[in-house]
Amino acid sequence: MKNVINVFISHSVEDSKLAFTISETLKNLSLNQICTWFSSSPNPGEGISPGDAWFNRICNEISRSKILIVLLTPNSITRPWIYFECGVAQGLDDCKIIPICIGVNKSDVAPPLGSYQCYQLSDYDSASNFFKNLLKAIE
Repeated sequence: MKNVINVFISHSVEDSKLAFTISETLKNLSLNQICTWFSSSPNPGEGISPGDAWFNRICNEISRSKILIVLLTPNSITRPWIYFECGVAQGLDDCKIIPICIGVNKSDVAPPLGSYQCYQLSDYDSASNFFKNLLKAIE
């Protein structure tokens, strides 16, 4: 069995359903070789639980991750926590940051996130291309 790859999904709470869909898709496509974590996950053992010190939990989960996927949507593109989480990941030696634009154009993403290769998810083909490239990158 291959090593499990930890992926942190940075998102706005308004995009929880989208984060859940991406999380479940990654798990299924990788045959559970990808372990995802996002703060609003409804799955047991995932997300922030009652009594968790959320700041510490988020920093800990990012530090364990090899990839941080940033969901950039109209709900999140200006949210400070999205940029904070990316800054934590940027400070790590071995964590790749991958912005995904959904409902916003890549050209709307200002630096520092605009300096990363962004994926535009707008239809089946772009989503398929993203997941294919992500799985290839972690193989």
